[in-house]
Amino acid sequence: MNIIGIFGNNETRIKVEAQKAVEKAAGPNPDTFSLDIYAQNDKIDDVDLLKQCIIALRTPPFLGGKKTVWLKNFNAFDKEGTIKSTDPLTKRLHGLANMFAKKLPDDITFIVSGFGILKTKTFYRSCNENGKVSFFDAPKLTDKGWREKVSVLIKSGASERNIQLDSRAIYYVTEVIGTDIARINSELDKILCYKGENCYIMAEDLQDICVGEREAIFFAINTAFDKRDINFMLETLRRTVNNMKNPETEVIGTISSCIKYFKLLLQAKLFLRLTNSSPGRIPFVIQKLSDDEKKSYEVCSELINGHPFAAKFKALAAEKYTGPEIIEAIHLITEAYKKCVSSSVSKWLMFEELCMRIVI
Repeated sequence: MNIIGIFGNNETRIKVEAQKAVEKAAGPNPDTFSLDIYAQNDKIDDVDLLKQCIIALRTPPFLGGKKTVWLKNFNAFDKEGTIKSTDPLTKRLHGLANMFAKKLPDDITFIVSGFGILKTKTFYRSCNENGKVSFFDAPKLTDKGWREKVSVLIKSGASERNIQLDSRAIYYVTEVIGTDIARINSELDKILCYKGENCYIMAEDLQDICVGEREAIFFAINTAFDKRDINFMLETLRRTVNNMKNPETEVIGTISSCIKYFKLLLQAKLFLRLTNSSPGRIPFVIQKLSDDEKKSYEVCSELINGHPFAAKFKALAAEKYTGPEIIEAIHLITEAYKKCVSSSVSKWLMFEELCMRIVI
């Protein structure tokens, strides 16, 4: 079928599945003539966006090839009215529905992904009757089988990363994230970072990696330092403070984790120089070290005694900073920690200022 609908309220899963469908239809590297993408933005309203999409479906592919048209992650389906509605948006959606009923040309594939659609509405019914529809809803704590649903998503994500989790490990991750499925990718990325590909993971392996919101906050802040991007750091700080129950008390632990983070970056930078290596080769260098050879790098002990792939990511981040910058960061964080204990100034505002000073 050349009409593919991907709907529901599980935004993360919908986006992933839609991207897969597009790559399957148009290939991994489509040119501008074989793929038309229509996504909502501030420069065009939804009615005109749907009009452009309809025109694209009526336009033959360039030079007789094939074409994929993607209405990407559309979130206004809930505004669709009844058949008799004169609302412009409803009329555009019903126009698309009529095109589905009349069948699209064989050389055009239409992919539509979005949220909030109702199965009783005309657009969905036409899409379902004339195409292939997938529906992905996020599990809820009130659902009887929510753990099974979350476990399936965790298994799928682990498989894509070549990670094998035993049943207890899957249960452990499920309990840590609950129904917050948006965390699945970040938790699996942490596991990949610490354990590497093609590994078998047991629950005991995860107790220092996936341990709930507190560690998730540390990981998010450290990732922002990794990128050393001011906009990314600002967004991370905004999301972090929104997820904290009491920022003024919780931030002290976050500051403490930052000290450890930059000490590891300093060790990574030093290890790169001592071994005359590159970040990409660090895992192999560490794995080849004998116990006696590791003793000669005692100053980098925390780095080389951790997981080699974690050391690789620390080395990549270390390249974003000079040696003096890392030392200055450790000094600034230490002073901020002391002030948090003794000063009456807002601890969270102090932490925000600290982060910005380091990444700028």
